[in-house]
Amino acid sequence: MSHALKLGLGVREFLPNWPVILLNVQRLKPNEVALRVLPKMNKLEIREYMEKIYGLKVDHVSTRNVLGRRRKTNTRGVFDKQPDYKVAFLTLKEGTFKFPDLFPEKDENQSEESK
Repeated sequence: MSHALKLGLGVREFLPNWPVILLNVQRLKPNEVALRVLPKMNKLEIREYMEKIYGLKVDHVSTRNVLGRRRKTNTRGVFDKQPDYKVAFLTLKEGTFKFPDLFPEKDENQSEESK
């Protein structure tokens, strides 16, 4: 049974318009993951989202709200603000998380075989 149903919050559908961005934070333990999520997502929703869509077994979720940066755009004192976001730190129950290698090195043997 899901955590939301246990607390009486009802059923909530997870739609693909909730962007979840994987952050590469160097000081995390091997079983921890850092994600950038929408500010409206709470800990229960983040846990359910990762368990149901990505199949990760989550042990603990902690969050941090981050205010967007402010920049002065011109000399009249007008400020431009970037959007706020939330950072979620997940601790996995089992296994370790390895950051995916987006640009793997090609072996010389593989390039010769493909020709």
